[in-house]
Amino acid sequence: MVKRAGPPLPIPHQTFKFAELVYACVVDGPATTVEQVAASCGLTEADAETAVRQLSTLGLLTTLPGTPQRLLAVSPTVAVTSKMAPHERALANNMRQLNELRGQMEALALVYQQSLGQGGRESELEVLPEAGAVQAVLADLGAGSREEVLTCQPGGVRQGPALRDDLVRAEELLARNVRLRAIYQHAVQFNAAATAYAERIIALGAEVRVVGGELLWMMVFDGRVAVVAHRDEPLGAVVIRDPNTVDFVVSVFEQSWAAAKPLVAGPDPQRTAAISNDVKATIVRLLAGGHSDKTIARRLGIAERTCQRHISEIFERIGAKSRFHAGYLVHQAGLVPEGNPATDP
Repeated sequence: MVKRAGPPLPIPHQTFKFAELVYACVVDGPATTVEQVAASCGLTEADAETAVRQLSTLGLLTTLPGTPQRLLAVSPTVAVTSKMAPHERALANNMRQLNELRGQMEALALVYQQSLGQGGRESELEVLPEAGAVQAVLADLGAGSREEVLTCQPGGVRQGPALRDDLVRAEELLARNVRLRAIYQHAVQFNAAATAYAERIIALGAEVRVVGGELLWMMVFDGRVAVVAHRDEPLGAVVIRDPNTVDFVVSVFEQSWAAAKPLVAGPDPQRTAAISNDVKATIVRLLAGGHSDKTIARRLGIAERTCQRHISEIFERIGAKSRFHAGYLVHQAGLVPEGNPATDP
């Protein structure tokens, strides 16, 4: 399959002046070859050849039939018509198709809402199986929030462009005086990008706390709409609008919030030791439940290697020779509350 060529790219800024000089020399007439252009413009032949090639790509220079060394200037108006017009027509056609598709999707969205929401009301439960739809819904709900946004983020804040997007949304919320409360796991305090993000939103008025144990991903907007993790799709989510279920999600958040501690960035040996003990206590409970290193690391939002180091320290502390032996010892010592087994989500 042959790839269709796109429109010519603009000349890079750093070489555009060379192109202007070369074009002026050819338009004026005395310079008709690359060598003459280089001499007339005071350029090296390499720079002159680069400029000629760029101008030719844009359709601003051509050569006479039978004399490929002789350069001729082409009017920019003619060049635009020959080079850009086909792409402009294609762009206009794509925009027309896009507008038609948008209209069709909006009509079908109305049918969807009427079918699931009984007369146009929004569905009380909406499953979003992929990340793009989740981010679009979260952005829409955030833009419409007026009172408070609650969020639990296991594993810490996202990285790269996603982190910048999260910061922009948080800043927009706080600028509108929307209360923002966020809970992260302790591991977030040892990530430079995450702590910088947290410090930024705290400075703008957000409230941020951390917990040492497990955390369920959720967001609640104005106490009306909750978004929780999808059980079977790691990048999906479920949107909940049923008031009773939303109230339950809020109560789960408030319990985690009450048990969490304010985030404190920067080195602190006493705090680091306390965090380590909290993490180890949760690992003990999960070990007793028979979970793998990978599962424990995922649920605590830490690296698997870090988790394995904690497990080795726990084994050494309690004198365990194996995972089975460790489970026996922690039960014998009463380190795991009865009736509260750890289970996979």
